[in-house]
Amino acid sequence: MPSDVSRTGPTRAPLLALTLAAAAVRATWLMRSTEPSGWDGYYYVAQATHLATEGHFHVADHSWVLYLLSLPRLLGADATTGIKLVAAALAALCVPAAYALGKQIDERRAWWLAFWAAGSPALTHLAGDFPKNLGAAAPLLFGLAFAEHRIVALAMAALAGQAHRLGAALALAAAPGASRKRWAVLALPLGAAALALWPPTRAMLSEAFTLHPSWPPPPWAYFALRPTSWPEIVELSLAVPALAAAAISWRKREHRGLIASLALPLVACALPLWRTDTLDLGYRLALMAPLFAVPLLVIAAPKLPRPHPVIALAALALAVTGFDPSATPDYARYRAVIAKIPRPLPELVIAHQGITFLYDVETGHEALGWAPDAAMDRTHVYRLAWGIRDGEWLRYAPGDEAVRLDSDYVYVREDVWERFVAAAHDDDELEARLRDYRNPSRVRPGH
Repeated sequence: MPSDVSRTGPTRAPLLALTLAAAAVRATWLMRSTEPSGWDGYYYVAQATHLATEGHFHVADHSWVLYLLSLPRLLGADATTGIKLVAAALAALCVPAAYALGKQIDERRAWWLAFWAAGSPALTHLAGDFPKNLGAAAPLLFGLAFAEHRIVALAMAALAGQAHRLGAALALAAAPGASRKRWAVLALPLGAAALALWPPTRAMLSEAFTLHPSWPPPPWAYFALRPTSWPEIVELSLAVPALAAAAISWRKREHRGLIASLALPLVACALPLWRTDTLDLGYRLALMAPLFAVPLLVIAAPKLPRPHPVIALAALALAVTGFDPSATPDYARYRAVIAKIPRPLPELVIAHQGITFLYDVETGHEALGWAPDAAMDRTHVYRLAWGIRDGEWLRYAPGDEAVRLDSDYVYVREDVWERFVAAAHDDDELEARLRDYRNPSRVRPGH
């Protein structure tokens, strides 16, 4: 890669090399663990396995990213390995996408954005934890890069939206800035209203706002949710200065449309009015924020030094700081718990996140991470209950049967469990454990 890229001729070879290097670094990093990546890792393994063996997903999902993640398994490869390779490739696709976006200004900024995408800790985090969200990243960047080519931009917006509903929301937010027509400003409120009426989104909004109404959390609130490296904290914190840079650049009238297209979705990412738990939509939005914040800062910068190839190596070194491959649920323990469940297995087991899809992969039977809905026959549903001591069981459920699987988990029929929960209402310490996420107590939204 030439040191003075502002005077370069052909750029395809160095750009391809950087893209392949970014894919290789992230894939190698994710392979450090033999388990699937992230807390939803076995969801993707279960989906890919069902598609390969039964011709359909275990859980209905129309995201094109999920089909792509399943492709290696369909071709006979190991599902876990294939999913990691595809996730790394999706992150690497952001390199040419970021380059194309920067090229709308000049070659120098294009390379700075390509270097950022190659080493972005947030993109690595998305690859490890939220690959469907990651699938929207490159289409969003390409869509912004080719906003003047309407068919291409619409195709990219459709890909982003089909990857994950967050991609649809962010593409919608970017749309008014991408158009020179005044009527396009109406696209944001009208499209948002249409999106809010879509049943899956309506259920998501209901869960987010009615259960935990709150003011927007500060930008640093998300760093406490999961282990986060300092490079990623810095990257996620760029949203606030990027919005300030957008406001300053807007007054200059230069590249106003592009700045608006980046700033509008960044507002949604930087000020998410969502719950702040580990599966919170606001958390995912915060991880998507660098897609808009970094280009805003690069475009708004009055002058940038010449990007040198050494910077690419430094960026690739930062890529591995965005996700810890060993930060997975305690699958070894969960496998031991599952192995001790009395046979024959029931029609349905209620279990917490981390166990549910592992249970499906290990046994081929159904597990649910929510409380059963009212129509389910409780005598045919069992539960892996967490945190119940033998003395508490004898006190609140005398005569009812429960099978101790290990020091924390008991196996109990759901109707017996519900009687136990009702009897324990006056025990504050026990009730706190009963409300823990490891004892699912809420019915799945929409059921």
